[in-house]
Amino acid sequence: VSFPIIGEEGVLFVAWTTTPWTLPSNLALCVNPEMQYIQILDKKSGNVYILAESRLSQLYPAMNKKKWKPKMAEELYKVQKKVSGKDLIGKRYQPLFDFFKSDSFYQVVGDSYVTDDAGRKYSLSSRFHMFTEEVPPVKGKNVKEADKELIALIKEKGRMVDSGSLFHSYPFCWRSDTPLIYKIVPSWFVKVEQIRDQIVENNKQTYWVPSHVKEVRFHNWLSDARDWVDSRNRFWGTPLPIWANEDLSEMVCIGSIDQLEELSGVRVEDLHRKTVDKVEIPSKKQPGAMLRRIDEVFDCWFESGSMPYAQKHYPFENKEKFEGGFPADFIAEGLDQTRGWFYTLMVLSTALFGKSAMKNVIVNGLVLAKDGKKMSKRLKNYPDPSLVIDKYGADALRMYLINSPVVRAEEPKFKEAGVFVSKRARLDIHPMITILALRVQEPTKSDWKKCVRMMQYLFCTLLYHLTLSAESLRVMKWMIDASFAMHPDFKSHTGALCPLEEVQLK
Repeated sequence: VSFPIIGEEGVLFVAWTTTPWTLPSNLALCVNPEMQYIQILDKKSGNVYILAESRLSQLYPAMNKKKWKPKMAEELYKVQKKVSGKDLIGKRYQPLFDFFKSDSFYQVVGDSYVTDDAGRKYSLSSRFHMFTEEVPPVKGKNVKEADKELIALIKEKGRMVDSGSLFHSYPFCWRSDTPLIYKIVPSWFVKVEQIRDQIVENNKQTYWVPSHVKEVRFHNWLSDARDWVDSRNRFWGTPLPIWANEDLSEMVCIGSIDQLEELSGVRVEDLHRKTVDKVEIPSKKQPGAMLRRIDEVFDCWFESGSMPYAQKHYPFENKEKFEGGFPADFIAEGLDQTRGWFYTLMVLSTALFGKSAMKNVIVNGLVLAKDGKKMSKRLKNYPDPSLVIDKYGADALRMYLINSPVVRAEEPKFKEAGVFVSKRARLDIHPMITILALRVQEPTKSDWKKCVRMMQYLFCTLLYHLTLSAESLRVMKWMIDASFAMHPDFKSHTGALCPLEEVQLK
């Protein structure tokens, strides 16, 4: 789609979109200030286009063919000049539709979220995502239903540069498979970008198993961290403790129940919306006016990240107890928490105390369904755990899981056959113990001394194996080795990586 630049006759921005229904409410074009753009003369139409240099092949599909040679470009376009994204910011353009008029609309703005990997290199910024009386041509229509009509209107205006179909990812509700529509709403943020370098440094001071989760996955997530939207527009949740007037020119952030009582004269014990939303605070700037709590509640991950302090009622109580046990010596969770609990713990502890909330982290992977998809109650793509336990026994299931790649923060596919093999391995060991128990005689004092020494030896041997394998979490190495000796197919069913060693059971 083309957007003529005001004040530059015959020069047009070219932007891509997979959502034509957003165009009636387009208010701005967003460029990446650090990205390279290019101004070309299109020899077929005679128009001058400005677009991302990396998108030339999308404007001219012939460039993607094997027979393409650089000399062929002379027949399609001529490069006039290259321009940095930051030099485009502030330029005004002619909108496709002028349903929403304002002096601040229809100009180029800049932000780093515009990327160079795929899709458009201009971002079309729209706000309403619905069709009301402000958009007469498609009033009352569902956004996706209006796509064809809007495309026809764009062609009539002579603003369609090219069109086609492509497959791409799209957000869906994971419960109902309903296509989702993003809606821009005012939100409250934690300024993570201001402390991002400190967060990255604090992560370096922690010890992780497996180490690659810390050094790659979590490090990359922290290095590219953006300001955190910590507010939600819903009823259930912990209310954001901010009281303000309508235009937010006067705001009070409440730090405790006592402070709220002091400012409002109301003692509140239940801190949910049904109670606190009724509490008003007199304005100090406008005598007679009242401040009311804003509508938003906390992102529940903010509460999770506050766990170390909230559980101790810190700083109101248990100050010495909390400070004596913070940071935590050890936490453990799943791989998905690199974007969840691990992240919010690190952000909030860095902001509040300048250090990590934990010293050591053990990360497990996620067990997927047999088909490699996420296990889902709705899809029913996994066997009932209670039936698996009834069929093979809880110990067999435990052994199967602890010997699988899930303990190395990987994502194994669950195989019921693997639980069966684990059961067979356990059954081979169990009769030996039973026979030993039947034949053993009551030990003498001398026997007990020998037994103690033997137990010490066995314990040290186990400890040795655990120490050797701590980094890769091969905590069941001794059992795996024995299982390999008795069942060569154990590895293929469990995904265990420990090498087969000679094991003698005496």
